[in-house]
Amino acid sequence: MEGALGALAEYQSVISGLVSAMSLVPPLRTAAGQTADAVRHCRSTHMSAAEDAASDNAAALSLRAKADAARAALTQEAQEIIDEVRRLDRRLVDATQALKRLGAEHDDLTARRIKAAMTLGCRPRRPPSALILASPRPNVAEPKIVSAMLLPAVA
Repeated sequence: MEGALGALAEYQSVISGLVSAMSLVPPLRTAAGQTADAVRHCRSTHMSAAEDAASDNAAALSLRAKADAARAALTQEAQEIIDEVRRLDRRLVDATQALKRLGAEHDDLTARRIKAAMTLGCRPRRPPSALILASPRPNVAEPKIVSAMLLPAVA
């Protein structure tokens, strides 16, 4: 009998362990359901993030293409501006040379006029400068410059 009592005690111990384990089944079942819901939510979030990443990648490529086109346009405009500056610099150099040449011609003509006036025994009427006369138009503020070379021609 002692063997039967020991087996019965052991059976009772196993049953009480089983009853304890069975009390854990409902919370574990609830946890498993919540885990499944969490996994579905994570999958949904992952899919949404993947779609957003693809959309962001397409937008980034589009913006990069636009930036490259804008950079090319700015580079072309900058080159056109540089070319215009070079052209204007050449015109400035040409105009400066023309002014120097005209200044030298003016000095030569002035000297010749004074020499001719002295040869003829006349004295020059005005110094070799420009006269500033008011414009005949009433609403024009800028004066009109007229040459002061008013002596008769020398033969």
